[in-house]
Amino acid sequence: MSDAPTISFKPGSLGWIKALTVQMTGKSVDAVTAPGGKGRQSVRLQLDDGSTVIATRRAAAARAEAEAGLLQVLSSEGAPVPRVIGFREGLLLQQDGGRNRLSHAMVKADPDRRIALARAAMASLDACRAAMDRRLDVLARLPGLGTRPGWAEDLVSQPYFLSGDLAIARPQVDADALARSLTAAPSRFTRWDARLANGSVQPDGTVLWFDWDMFGRRSGVEDLSWMIADDWWGIDRAPTDDLLAEFIPDETARKLARRLAVLVAANRLKKIAMRLAEAGWTDAEEALRLDRMGAVPSVVDGLCHRMGEIADTDSQTAGFAPWFADVAGALRNRYPTAQA
Repeated sequence: MSDAPTISFKPGSLGWIKALTVQMTGKSVDAVTAPGGKGRQSVRLQLDDGSTVIATRRAAAARAEAEAGLLQVLSSEGAPVPRVIGFREGLLLQQDGGRNRLSHAMVKADPDRRIALARAAMASLDACRAAMDRRLDVLARLPGLGTRPGWAEDLVSQPYFLSGDLAIARPQVDADALARSLTAAPSRFTRWDARLANGSVQPDGTVLWFDWDMFGRRSGVEDLSWMIADDWWGIDRAPTDDLLAEFIPDETARKLARRLAVLVAANRLKKIAMRLAEAGWTDAEEALRLDRMGAVPSVVDGLCHRMGEIADTDSQTAGFAPWFADVAGALRNRYPTAQA
């Protein structure tokens, strides 16, 4: 039984977070900010000694506990993830990775620097994978991802719904064959959703990955797919292919990564279209600062252009190349007040 005093605050409340932080660190909280804006599951706490930590509470305490356990395992193997400071009653306190989000850093960088940042980010994910390869006892207990019957079919079908919403032609692909081609054994560790905003660039140039709400086992290329399909990636097809070849030597695995990236981007555009229907276009600086999706005209244009080129390199996804261009045009036409 814990000797910690009982906390009377409502779980999830600011008082509850502050009280648990005192119990875990021995320091009081001077200030609280929300780095991802209101409604997110993590906040930044400034302690009375001037240091900062990140406090995370998931919808289910078991998810926060799993995240804490994963971070402890990866940290013990030297992987580039936040250090766990404490975990109690569903609240995870972890190292603050800093304010230099990878998404913002890549947008601000020149082309050469952007590629260097992307390489560092992929290397960090590779280091996490290698760390888990050394802990096969833990890897074996992780859940498989994308293994549910019908998962691939659901993923492939989403662009068809967006086509109907925008009144454009559907992507001319063999949906059944494409879905079958996504099959992969749950054999390697994957972060899964490696959005650029969930990485932070460290002073030494490495990238620390945080917000490990989802992780598990699949082919091990899925997180790279999510990365290159990110709104803010901004790297053309040729250097993107070079980066994939560097970290995924096997051509069959690279095909899987590219196909998944095409579908991830298509589904991202579906979410952007929903965001536009609700609130219209947004400002790039605001979207980056608040970690919002890239409902920005130039960002949508860039995403559609890049992913159209990637789609065109594979017969299974080539039908998406004109589709991405159609999506960009349809969104521009439907929301004409946007400024380039």
